[in-house]
Amino acid sequence: GIDLEEADESVATLLKNNKKIDIDLVPDPENPSIMVATYAYKSEYNHVRDRATLLAEINRAKYCIDRQKLADCYDGVEEDIQTLLSAGDIIGVNNSEDKTLILFPRGGTFLVELDGIIALPSANPDGPTQATSSKSSTAADSSASGGSGDKPRKRALDTIVWVDTDVNPQKQIRRGEAVNVGGEWFRVSSAVKHGVPLHEQPARAQAPTSVTSLHDLSKRNEVDGYIRPFDTKTLPLDSPLSTEGKKN
Repeated sequence: GIDLEEADESVATLLKNNKKIDIDLVPDPENPSIMVATYAYKSEYNHVRDRATLLAEINRAKYCIDRQKLADCYDGVEEDIQTLLSAGDIIGVNNSEDKTLILFPRGGTFLVELDGIIALPSANPDGPTQATSSKSSTAADSSASGGSGDKPRKRALDTIVWVDTDVNPQKQIRRGEAVNVGGEWFRVSSAVKHGVPLHEQPARAQAPTSVTSLHDLSKRNEVDGYIRPFDTKTLPLDSPLSTEGKKN
């Protein structure tokens, strides 16, 4: 290591005055009778270390938390924030002034079941898994619901990114809104580009940061073409249904 006290006292002083630096005194390895200072980076929310503590921190925030202030908490925090937003566990509001996303606690949830019974599709262009029917589900503020019933399928599917339904979902939910299928949270796919996560799609095709929206997405998306169909019998998902989800 470098002895900042001797090598560069000005840098040591700057570090001591930095709120994001933790300073500990430890015995010198070469001379244990001497205590030397060690410096370590400390994030503003240094106790946030995984998705559970992330959600707990946002839930106990008195007002809100700027997403940027959480970015250095731990590896993978951005993905966890996106997962919490997609599931409706937290709410995000865009700050138009500095282009940041402000995160708020979700508060109480109100779940609504969509009409109809869903089933795994018999054909899927994203790749051919064992197909059994899946129970329809519920979503925060908008959801898919329904019954069960194992129906035999002639064709196996590996990657399932939409489900069949016997009741028109278009009258009950919009593209980009949150929906729970087989016990998992998704957004109704609004992607217009293949191989790009929903939160990295063009702004006009991104899902809302809340679980529902007050209006449909841009008509231009329809001109460009959505990558997954959303019609009277099909509910598209923004990511593949897991093996466990298929069983449910």
